[in-house]
Amino acid sequence: MLDHLRFVAGESPTHALRFWEPVINGRPLREVLDAAGEDPAAGEVGAYVPVLVHDWPGGLPDDVLVLLGERAPQVAGRVPLYVCPDCGDLGCGAITVAVYRARDTVIWRDFGWDDLGGADDDPVRLAVPAMTFDRREYEAELRRFVTTFDQVRAAAAPRSWPAADAQEGPAARPHRWWPFRR
Repeated sequence: MLDHLRFVAGESPTHALRFWEPVINGRPLREVLDAAGEDPAAGEVGAYVPVLVHDWPGGLPDDVLVLLGERAPQVAGRVPLYVCPDCGDLGCGAITVAVYRARDTVIWRDFGWDDLGGADDDPVRLAVPAMTFDRREYEAELRRFVTTFDQVRAAAAPRSWPAADAQEGPAARPHRWWPFRR
């Protein structure tokens, strides 16, 4: 049986970010991952945001293109799904997945928490079953994000950093902003 992927609008009010949340078979992926963690009440995803963010300063995130198979994964064949809401930096840790493509399907498996390039060399894998999507349906849903990206971004109020955070806005942070395509 194939799984169904949809993206629904979401936001992180504390971080002033707008994004599309992955929903698998009618259930937010965030809930699925949280339930599979060591402490379901604490949640594995926490305040992290999906990589499908409209408000990053540089434009369309490369990880969307990696999910589509148009770019190679940055680290060890893993594709980030949820990243730090402050900077998007993979060194802050990320919920990642291994993505496999076949002629008619795309499989997400081996979900886990990775500190990619950080101090923690021991990735944590989550007990989440593999998810298999119809390739055409999967690619169409990701293309919907790509083709509507500029329109959704333009329609939203611009992101601004509060004055108290001016010293700690994205330009002042030591984190690297993960790659963007424009």
